[in-house]
Amino acid sequence: MACFIQVAEPPADYLGTATLFEYTNSDGSHVRTNCGQAAAATFLTFQGRLAPGAERAHQVMAEIERHYPPDNLGGVFGTSRRRVIRICKAFGQEVWPIQGEVAELESGPQSWRACGRYRLRVPISFPIG
Repeated sequence: MACFIQVAEPPADYLGTATLFEYTNSDGSHVRTNCGQAAAATFLTFQGRLAPGAERAHQVMAEIERHYPPDNLGGVFGTSRRRVIRICKAFGQEVWPIQGEVAELESGPQSWRACGRYRLRVPISFPIG
């Protein structure tokens, strides 16, 4: 169930956020395949696009699932990165891919290490398979 989570004792070099409102698969209907929707809702809440609230978590997830259901092989294998990006953009949140570990572009930090150096919060999607 959706709730606030926090780091109990962050190490000195910790760059993450200390508190986060987290959605889980059980907040939605497609509990076996909606991890992308839960991740998008968590990210959007962190970015201020959604208000945190455990009492409305099921409604938020239902709305996201209705418009952006899991889509990998008809939803059997969960949610694609493309679908998560569409969810974020629908709520007015721009996203961009991170390329490599050390590259920086003139437009700003576009790498994992650069995001850490600039203390930017990033959702991460790992390919499986």
